[in-house]
Amino acid sequence: MQLELLNFPVGHFERALEHAAGVQRELDVLRVDESRAGRVPRRMDEIVADLDTRFTGYRATMDILASLVEQRADHADVSIPVLGDAEERAVAIVALRDLLDEVDRYCEAGELLTVVTPPDLREFREWLFEQVIGQLRGASPRPWPGTSGTTVAAGVEPVGVVNGGPAVIVREAGSLDLGDAARLREAIQSAFTTTDADVDVDLSAVEFVDSVVLSVFVTAHKRFTAVDRNIAFLVPRHLLRVFELTGLVGVLDVRSA
Repeated sequence: MQLELLNFPVGHFERALEHAAGVQRELDVLRVDESRAGRVPRRMDEIVADLDTRFTGYRATMDILASLVEQRADHADVSIPVLGDAEERAVAIVALRDLLDEVDRYCEAGELLTVVTPPDLREFREWLFEQVIGQLRGASPRPWPGTSGTTVAAGVEPVGVVNGGPAVIVREAGSLDLGDAARLREAIQSAFTTTDADVDVDLSAVEFVDSVVLSVFVTAHKRFTAVDRNIAFLVPRHLLRVFELTGLVGVLDVRSA
């Protein structure tokens, strides 16, 4: 299915990101203060992590919306493909909406220095959640009131995932480092959620992998084995030494590419 965020107000989104960053900084500081740890809504990290793993496209969607800010767009019609069970995604987004409302109450109670979400940003947030949750449950899109924008197609479906017969193949190429970690995690997660087949990560055209990418592989391995599925890594000769030095040959299903 496709989510349609019509006449998406980029300026409001940019200000909402800035406000959220201020709140997040305070929450990070409070977490360090063990005497106040119990008063901090720690579920923020847990829910965002849950969205990353269960809502294929969530992180890539946020990246695309952020790119509109960099382009200095005013408004945009954004089309977002959603994979997997729509109701499961809706439940996760409802949890995030409710948590942000709780954080606002934290601010109102004086628990945080950051001011409560301004009325116009609160209106934007309510519209955004209404659109996402509503459309996931079958409602029609309703545009943000205001000046029309330019149509932007948000291509968040993972690239390089193909049906390889008995297994789904995730193909990568070039050098894989921190900047590729989120995209790679999305691709593997898409393969995990959209089929019950095993997955082969084909690294035969990859020149380099860093420690962050290796950690993505380890996390994926744990997720697959937890449900009795297999993920194999097809590694070329020049990369095999990296997997050996890090001890991953004995942990992951590493095969010669």
